[in-house]
Amino acid sequence: MNAGNNNPLLEGIIANARSEAEQILAKSVVEVTDLEKVYQQKAAEARKVEDRILEAQLDEISRKEESLLRNAQRKSSLLKGDRLRTRVMESVTRKMADLMGETGYGDILVGWIAEGAIGLDHDEAMVRCSFKEEITPLMLEKALQLVQSKTGRKIRLTFSDNPLSAQGVVVSSLDGKIAYNNQVATRITRYDRELKELMEGDTCKAE
Repeated sequence: MNAGNNNPLLEGIIANARSEAEQILAKSVVEVTDLEKVYQQKAAEARKVEDRILEAQLDEISRKEESLLRNAQRKSSLLKGDRLRTRVMESVTRKMADLMGETGYGDILVGWIAEGAIGLDHDEAMVRCSFKEEITPLMLEKALQLVQSKTGRKIRLTFSDNPLSAQGVVVSSLDGKIAYNNQVATRITRYDRELKELMEGDTCKAE
């Protein structure tokens, strides 16, 4: 066989191999292109998922920040309200103390005694006041008349010379076991809840 002569069989094998290689290469190119499209699609979907997760996380952070801010503002308002309420109570206490030297303060005590006697609901009661105040027989008589006009009941009131430590009056049973406290500090405390609710209501409206 002459090496310079063409060998049809060999050439056919080479041609088939080349054709097969080209087909494999073309198929590989198509597969790579398809894989790239799939990858790009999955990457785009992954980015969308990440964006949604990030957006949800940012929304959650924003809501938490807003909640913390509202809580901080609420606490600040409550603290301001507490301080203001305390100042109001202190102011009332001072004004009540100043009234002790004023004309007409006795009538205030008469009203407190009558209120205490009605609240105590005893036929006989004992009345005490602070060492800075004075309760006269006439004041007791006025209190008795006031009780009778309000309830129709006739009771007896006795003054005790055992002074209270703070301004106001206490009306108690003769044995001292049951008492109606009408001291200034106690009366102010009774209005503390109403004042707090009023101020918190105003705070909520302001918000």
